[in-house]
Amino acid sequence: MSNLNVLLGSMEMGVLISIFMFGLFNLQVFVYYRHYPNDPWAIRTLVSHLTVYLGRLDRL
Repeated sequence: MSNLNVLLGSMEMGVLISIFMFGLFNLQVFVYYRHYPNDPWAIRTLVSHLTVYLGRLDRL
């Protein structure tokens, strides 16, 4: 097995784990907005800004 195969395989696993974790994060945000609609606007705004920020980080 060449080094390239090992490198690409480990990169693929890293990308798949990253996609899975990002999906879990989005699920947590969705559940938060559904279960806590009466939270103060500052907290809800903070959650939405963090969601956008982390979404942009995931694209790097």
